[in-house]
Amino acid sequence: MSVDTFGTSGPGDEVIAAFGFTVENVVHNFKSLLK
Repeated sequence: MSVDTFGTSGPGDEVIAAFGFTVENVVHNFKSLLK
């Protein structure tokens, strides 16, 4: 998971969620790497 843009502003938790950095997405991506 990474971010390929810059310049986004707003409350941190909203920006992080907008880019998909939620606990659910991180866990899902991590598990898919283990397969």
